[in-house]
This record gives sequence, structure tokens and C-alpha cells, in this order.
Amino acid sequence: LSGRDIRTSGKSKNATRIWLWDRLNDAGYVTMKAEDGCISNSNMVQSIRPNTHHGKQLHEMFCFSYDRPNCLGGKLTAEHLVDYTRQFMDTYNRSGEEVEETSTSVVPTTRPWAAFLSFIDSHEDSSTLISYLDGILLNFLQDIPMENTM
Repeated sequence: LSGRDIRTSGKSKNATRIWLWDRLNDAGYVTMKAEDGCISNSNMVQSIRPNTHHGKQLHEMFCFSYDRPNCLGGKLTAEHLVDYTRQFMDTYNRSGEEVEETSTSVVPTTRPWAAFLSFIDSHEDSSTLISYLDGILLNFLQDIPMENTM
């Protein structure tokens, strides 16, 4: 997002572009961007490294040679990514619970969050792997707690 009025787009040389992730961080959101592929040698979406709170932990997890198509430990990499995202959402959807951060301050764990997930299954030529995502994504989307969404 550029933060500019689309009607004046391109007319102002002094316009400042603010990335969506920075806007979300400024608004108090906890953010996550993660992919189910190796980030080390990528020139696609994975090479974009936004300033997010979560997701960096997975950057090297999927860098390996596959014994089976896109599997890690007997589980599809997409399942690992969805499980990680569920844990992320569960962490910030704990309404009514509080976590003590210091001995003098108590911080509620319910916070607005935003997540971006990228699945590499759609990047293979036969389009076979993407068919495995249907059930995983359907269950994931149906399981998202609606009380903390827009």
C-alpha cells in the first residue's frame, strides 16, 4: 500500500510509501508471514522479507530433499504450515486470559493479528500437489475463530 490517494497517484514526487506490514505493526497487530518451501534460494514471494513478528522461524525448516512430494516427517509441508498458523492464531485469540509479562504489568493475550501464507504446491508443473491442499485449506478456513476477525 502506498498510503496515497489513487487519484493523485504518480503526481507527487514526495509521496511516502508505507508497506502493509508496517501499517499493521503500527496499529498494534501481531503479524505472521510464512511459506511451506525453502526460502534460502528463492526469487518468488519467499524472498520478500517483511518486518513481521512470526514466520521467520520456518525459513530453513523446509530446506531439504524430498523423499516424497513435498513431505516432511511423513506429513505434507502444507500441514506443518497450517498447524503453525493455528498455534499462532490460538496464542492471540485467548479471550479473557492474561499473561503476566513483568511483575508489575499484566498484558492480555487477545490481540489483533494478520497472517499471510504461501503454499508452493501450486508451483509444480503437473498440478498434482495442489490437489492435496483442498481438504487442508477447507478445514483450516472453517476452523478460524470468527470472534477475532474482520
